[in-house]
Amino acid sequence: TILTKGIGAALVLIPPIAIALTRRWRLLVSPGLWLAAAVVILFGGIWTFFTLRIVSEGWMHEPGLAYIVYAAIEGPRLIWSNQGAVGVCLSLAGAWRVFCQPTPLGIAMISGILSIVSFLTVPSIGLEPRYLHPVLPMMLILSSSGIAWISEHWPVRHMRTFLAASVLVISLGSDIPMSKKSKKIHY
Repeated sequence: TILTKGIGAALVLIPPIAIALTRRWRLLVSPGLWLAAAVVILFGGIWTFFTLRIVSEGWMHEPGLAYIVYAAIEGPRLIWSNQGAVGVCLSLAGAWRVFCQPTPLGIAMISGILSIVSFLTVPSIGLEPRYLHPVLPMMLILSSSGIAWISEHWPVRHMRTFLAASVLVISLGSDIPMSKKSKKIHY
């Protein structure tokens, strides 16, 4: 699903978001950063160019501020409905742990989530649960960090096992529908 609806192009946002989160501004002058961006833009751009006509038929919204507001509300709601309160709260706890004790993996996961959600908010492609599938593994990784953080700060016997089992049950039981396209919405 990485190239669905242009999500592959969202990959280009991950490094700038990670640089902003870590405040490593001097990386902006690195030739490797710009080379990687060019490769992603090239291949993502080619894919988007050749599939734009096909995918644009499924766009459900008119572009503009109304869609951005709608998507900014609907995206988190879809994530919440998929992962539930426990999954979202553990992911947020994991994100907090990453901000307190930064790790490359944690920064990459937060950057990936922000990149994909931001990318889906601006163009009027419409939001369906399946477009957010690439976010779910990143949230599970952050959930594991959240479990570790809670276990460190709330040392209750078997807490880590209980929380890990909760995430596993929620993830396996999540509603990840492959729904049909909704009808076009006009504001």
